[in-house]
This record gives sequence, structure tokens and C-alpha cells, in this order.
Amino acid sequence: MKKHEILSLQHSEKKDWLIRNVSDYKVKAFYGNLIGYIINVSDYHMEEYLNYPESYDTGSIIKKEYPELSTIREEEINSGASLTKQEIEILKSAIIELRAGEAYEGMNFTVCNFACDDGEVFVIFSGIFEGPGDVDWSFDNIFATKAEAVKSVSQDRLEADEYFFPI
Repeated sequence: MKKHEILSLQHSEKKDWLIRNVSDYKVKAFYGNLIGYIINVSDYHMEEYLNYPESYDTGSIIKKEYPELSTIREEEINSGASLTKQEIEILKSAIIELRAGEAYEGMNFTVCNFACDDGEVFVIFSGIFEGPGDVDWSFDNIFATKAEAVKSVSQDRLEADEYFFPI
């Protein structure tokens, strides 16, 4: 098939094309170009830090992100004091950074190029790391260029409280 024909297919038809034409596409996805990952900070994550500040050293986490926080306020938060709106936003930012630094967090994305009759197409795969070298990559979509593929992950799909970390 030609590039424009592949790109004009419905999503399920694109996946069928890939399966028919690239028998080892999941292996190729594993060795593809890792482009980044999306981290989300859910209500659950926030509640953990807010409900158990002594376990998570919530005040200290905020102070690390916002050095202007006084040591007295840091200790108050670590002891269970309520947070201001500003402190909650700073905590959220800190949690994002903490989660982004942890191994195997978030939804990971890789891009691979595959030949077609008149050139190549770029396929995005997504998956969650389940341990070293263990990802069950899933077909995401097909694009005309690598730039379009990367843009589809970094801009088009983010929901509230999701953040893209390019690699």
C-alpha cells in the first residue's frame, strides 16, 4: 500500500495493516526510539501525601521544591497542618518530579518507521514497563512523519494532571 492509503485508513484498519505486513512489530517496538512518557498525578497520589504527611515528609518535599518555605512551616506540614492552595500546587509539582524520576512509571511511547510501497510511515506504540526489558507494547497510531508522531504524544493526548517527559 502507498503511504497516503495507509494514513487514510480507520484506526483498526491501520492496526490490521501493521499486523499483516510486519509480523514482528512488537519486537521492533521494543527496539524503537523511545520518545518519552506521560506521568499523571491522580487524586490518589495527592491524598497519600496529604493524609500521611509524616510518612511522606510532605513539608520537606514542598520545601525542597520551594526553598522559601520556612523550616517552621515545613515541620508544621510534616506534623499534619493543612496546606494552602500555593503549597498544594507546589506539592503537586514535586510529586510529578518524584514520579518522573522513578523507574517504570507512567505510560511510555516509542516510535518506529516501517516501509510501505512509496516510502515509510511512523508508528507509535505505547506501554507500561513491567520490569527491566518487559513492556507489552500496544499499537497506538500511524503517522506520515516522525515529528507528527512525537507531537501526537506530547501535545494532542494530555489530559488534566498529565505531563509529558520527552527522552
